[in-house]
Amino acid sequence: MKIEADDVVGYVEIVARAHETYGVTIPADTARSWEKRRAAWEKAGRPVRSASRPDHEPLPDPIAASVNGSPAWLWSQIGPWLERTGKTRSK
Repeated sequence: MKIEADDVVGYVEIVARAHETYGVTIPADTARSWEKRRAAWEKAGRPVRSASRPDHEPLPDPIAASVNGSPAWLWSQIGPWLERTGKTRSK
């Protein structure tokens, strides 16, 4: 699978692209907490989540555990995840 360099995002890029794309403000600490919850879910054996609560869907797995000390994801996976989980709606 060929990965485009501009598709790779870390916490800061997730926050910036969410603002640019959806007009929502997501604190960097919130993005970090999503990864902490995903890692805890993985450590627990990835228990099945309720389909009736899509906002509880874990963050997609990072493509790299560490790039410059931070996990990295594909924006092409994160953007749709933000939409599915309702994180693109202003509160």
